[in-house]
Amino acid sequence: MKKNTTSWLAAIFAVLTLNAGSIAQGATPTAADSDTHPMQEWGMSAFENCGPTGLQFGNCLSDFLASTVLEHAAEYTNRQGQSVFGQNFQLSSRMSLDGSSGLAGNLDAVIPLGFNSTPADEAENAFFFQNGVTSWRGSDGSHRNDIRYGVVYRLPVFEADVLGFSVLNQESMERGHQRVAVGMDYAGRWGTGYVQHFEPTTGWMAGRSGHEERALGGTEIGARLALTTTLSADVALGRWEAAGGHDRNARLGLNWRPHRWLTLAGGYETNRPGGSGSSDDDSRLSVVFRMPLGHTGQSQPRWEGLGVAASGDTSPNLYSPIASVGRITTLEQEASTDAGVTPDGISVRFLQADAATGSRIGVRVSVAEPVSESLRLVVRLVPGSGADPAVPGVDFVDESREVTIERNGTSADAWFQLLHNGDMQTARSLAVEVSTAG
Repeated sequence: MKKNTTSWLAAIFAVLTLNAGSIAQGATPTAADSDTHPMQEWGMSAFENCGPTGLQFGNCLSDFLASTVLEHAAEYTNRQGQSVFGQNFQLSSRMSLDGSSGLAGNLDAVIPLGFNSTPADEAENAFFFQNGVTSWRGSDGSHRNDIRYGVVYRLPVFEADVLGFSVLNQESMERGHQRVAVGMDYAGRWGTGYVQHFEPTTGWMAGRSGHEERALGGTEIGARLALTTTLSADVALGRWEAAGGHDRNARLGLNWRPHRWLTLAGGYETNRPGGSGSSDDDSRLSVVFRMPLGHTGQSQPRWEGLGVAASGDTSPNLYSPIASVGRITTLEQEASTDAGVTPDGISVRFLQADAATGSRIGVRVSVAEPVSESLRLVVRLVPGSGADPAVPGVDFVDESREVTIERNGTSADAWFQLLHNGDMQTARSLAVEVSTAG
């Protein structure tokens, strides 16, 4: 499988969020992410999990320090980026902190193309490059970083509203899934709306033990309405791929921000994408406290309660990042039969459903239960059993790789570089042979 090259900014984001924890699936974003001062965001679960033991206290302290560093890094990057790319550059951080899972969420950078120096609320149109990452933890406990990069074009319509078009590519850094997100968004004085279509560009790949997964395709329509100055409602309807056809799902959320530092959000989602039916309905409630760090030079914000009726006099931001493209949802199915010959108790399978000539291909060897001692294995590519088997020395290098399933582990991966065969006319089959190391 051919690996796409990402920008330097995505690599920086990946380093910053490599050890981040989980975020709620399909969580409704909090309102007002435009504060210019460094912010510290805490979810209530962080306080609930901070107990008196040394381990719990140490985890909470490390989470706090990591969050503080990221917030200051975001503020510094904003200043430096604006000095290089103009005042419309921005780094948007929608991170959350969970005492049990750690730091997770979304980071997005907006880089203006054309270096338009006109302020965002006065510019006639906006054309920018967006680069970001969503860090989360799957239901199997695996940590994932899904990056996105692409272009966005927006223009004013009807005097005070904004219409936008976007094309973003998504890629899972850990699993290799890829899909393209093509969308249209609309922002007015009373709220925002969007239409987003997701098209997978990769096939089935290795997932959790005994299963394989593929990026989910589908279409979603969503909107956010400002009910008052502190209350907003979100709704989304989607049609997604499912086993044997398509499923429809709906999501409803309510956000209340009675104080500049406090946000309460609740939501309900039916028939969650990638699930198996009505049992995948989900409800959630979150309480988020955000307080500026250090001296801001501003007076203490007041409690605003339910607010007042929205006046509709706020101008949309032409350079706000696309927020409807986050983590890569996947379909899952049981893994196909083993890819080759293995010793008893060891299974092997390719990490990709197919691979182009000259590309790299991965192989995963697994055991059903964690091993008590390190297990050394030898992995070798061999011709497959299909009608047109691959040829050693022509399609692949006839050599072995030694891998080790570490103590208490269940799997290990080996990677092979396929040879480029320009004369190949039809697809050829590969298999794997595994033996214990001597």
